Amino acid sequence: MSTFRSLVSALCLVSCLFPVDVPAQDQADSAAEADGPPPLRARVADSDLRGIAGVRAMLVSQRGRVLARTASGPLGDFRFETVPPEARTLRLSHPDFEELVQSLSGWKTAYTLVPRRVEQSLTVT
Repeated sequence: MSTFRSLVSALCLVSCLFPVDVPAQDQADSAAEADGPPPLRARVADSDLRGIAGVRAMLVSQRGRVLARTASGPLGDFRFETVPPEARTLRLSHPDFEELVQSLSGWKTAYTLVPRRVEQSLTVT
């Protein structure tokens, strides 16, 4: 895992030292194509930074109504093309992990899920 973190650190350093300029024409084209807010994109991973596939991501209103839903892909990435104006929270759920509920005012691009605690009892006679 330390090799992965070293690689990510090196890539971040390179991108800071050698930023990529986007030509003004491309920026104008992008602005013309955008009719509303950009899609919301994020990634969900476990504590070892491994992406989690099959996480249900839902945008929820203040009253608890699910307004939009999607699922994470094989690398844990998910996106919402549009966000309804009444959406207030993001709910992430997966059978093997604790549910995470996050306010949209604190939207992040990465979320970490905690594994569910497994409890079992054994009776010996």
